[in-house]
Amino acid sequence: MTVPDDLVIKSNDLRALDSPISLGALNLTLGGNLYVGRTPYDQTRIWGTVNTVRGTYSFQGRQFTILRDGTVRFEGLDALDPELNIRTERVIQAVTTNVDVRGTIKQPQIVLSSVPPLEEADILSLILFSLAPGSRSRWRNARRNWRWAPSPPSSRIRLATRSG
Repeated sequence: MTVPDDLVIKSNDLRALDSPISLGALNLTLGGNLYVGRTPYDQTRIWGTVNTVRGTYSFQGRQFTILRDGTVRFEGLDALDPELNIRTERVIQAVTTNVDVRGTIKQPQIVLSSVPPLEEADILSLILFSLAPGSRSRWRNARRNWRWAPSPPSSRIRLATRSG
C-alpha cells in the first residue's frame, strides 16, 4: 500500500491506553510505503516506512512543528512496535528548541536540543514555562507551582540530551 504524502492523522485528545492524562493534540500528514501481509496460522504483519510530511503537536497550550522527513518504520515483527525518528521544533524567546522522539512506541526516548545549545534544565524551562535560560530559581518556583502528573504516563519514557 502506498501512502502518497497525504495520509492525515488527527487527534484532539491523545491518551495512553487506560490513562486519564491527556498527552495533547496531534495533526500530522504522513506518506510512504507499507506492506501488510498474513500467512496461514500467523498474525497480520506490517513492513515499511512512512515519513512525516508536516504537522503540529500541541501540549498544554504549547505548539510544536513536526519537521519533514521523520520516520515511523515497521519491521513485520510479532509485536506492533514501530521504530520512531520524529523531530519537532518550537522557537521560544529567540531559542530554537527541538524535541526528538526516537526508539520505539513501547520504549520511546525523548532527546532535547536547542540552538543556541543550552543545558537540559534550561531547555525544559523554556518548553514548560517559557522561562529564559539561566532563570533556574524561577524555574524551580514555577516547577513547584505547576499542576501536572509527577511522572509521564509511561515509566518507560527516557529523557536524554543531544550535544550541540
